[in-house]
Amino acid sequence: MKLFKKLFLTAVSRGLTAAGTFGLNVILARNLTLGEFGNISFCLVAVVTIAIFTRLGFDTSLLRFAGAAWHRNQFDAYLHYCKVALLTVTATGIVVLIVSELTFTLFNLPWPTTALLRLTMFSVPFLSITGIIASCFKAAHRPETGALFEMGGSSLFAGGIVLASVYLGHAITVEYAAKIFVLSTAFFCIFGFLVLLWTWRDKGEKSWTANETMVGTDGYDDTLLVKESNDQQVSFRTYFVTSLDFVIVAGTQVLGNWSGVFFLEFFQDETATAIFSAARRTSLIPLLLVSIVVSIFSPQLAGLYQSGDHKLFKKNVRRSSLIVCFVNLPILILMALGAPWWMGLFGDAYQPHWLILTIMSIGQLVGATTGIATGVMGMTGNHRKLRTISVVCALLATVLAAVLSATMGVVGAAIAAAAYAAGQSVVVAWEVRKQLGYLPLPGLK
Repeated sequence: MKLFKKLFLTAVSRGLTAAGTFGLNVILARNLTLGEFGNISFCLVAVVTIAIFTRLGFDTSLLRFAGAAWHRNQFDAYLHYCKVALLTVTATGIVVLIVSELTFTLFNLPWPTTALLRLTMFSVPFLSITGIIASCFKAAHRPETGALFEMGGSSLFAGGIVLASVYLGHAITVEYAAKIFVLSTAFFCIFGFLVLLWTWRDKGEKSWTANETMVGTDGYDDTLLVKESNDQQVSFRTYFVTSLDFVIVAGTQVLGNWSGVFFLEFFQDETATAIFSAARRTSLIPLLLVSIVVSIFSPQLAGLYQSGDHKLFKKNVRRSSLIVCFVNLPILILMALGAPWWMGLFGDAYQPHWLILTIMSIGQLVGATTGIATGVMGMTGNHRKLRTISVVCALLATVLAAVLSATMGVVGAAIAAAAYAAGQSVVVAWEVRKQLGYLPLPGLK
């Protein structure tokens, strides 16, 4: 009963943020021209991609290290992992923003979206920090709270403001929408940080200042060793290197899913970018459940695997995969068959291109059958192998997207995206089979 309650609360939270992202895109698509929506979609995908790299993978490594520490009731170790991640990502986000501003100032970039991209870049530090805050909650076995502070939370707030502006008769332009998005990311970052501080105080933490025995004068103690339950020791260097593996995985996943946007912008035009963005955003909705299940089970899986309880570990893997397949498969089938209706939500200009969504849904359908294979590899210490698989699959998908976008347009980009979703899922699931001796599928031995 406790599991289903957590699933329900997390589903509600994640559903709100997913609705915010999807709703914001629908509102903008209906109030902007195809070209304008294509331009802002390109910029939003770009800043989200940069923000994911700016997190340096700490948002995922937190689930493994801090989640395992929380699972063993080691609050000091959990807190240390969180503080290191927040400090490192905050500094990195500021550096990325400064470098981007210098680039835009010193170089006259001949892109039609240069001014818009420069404006939206201010959201990168806020998106990066908010992602770490979300992972801090998830590592503390509070996925329902963490889900609220993912990227969709900012989009939900921004979508509400844009919708209110439309209702009040305010003209919606790409510049206005970009400003609202940046302000929304800043608001959610500050709000999330305050909620996190309150949660830590409620747990008994007396001060935000790092403990002298844990953090040195330079902010990090590279010789710090936090004992794990299996007598392994994790230093900051190990923590950081592991995080870099995860950021490569996350970054390549974004490139594999969204590289079509960049190539369509280059080889075709803003109209093709707009159509692809609308279909891709819709096809990724079913991944909502995967993220919910991963956020709930990942900290537990990390703790169980490190403690050597492989029987319960396998049971949770099977259970999580069953949940993913049971819910995702019907949704994806309905999405593939009802593609004209889904694309019609964005406007009459998008509905004739429903085939794009059907193609993408088929790719996601194959991926849904592999459960949480990627999460299993990440939580069992096989992140380097996962990194290699992700890089190879993303590179192949990027090359395929470039070739097909140039020759077949938006249909080619959709085929490349579908091939990436299906191909990587199958490869990762098979690798889990090699590492653990069983496929991460429900009911399969």
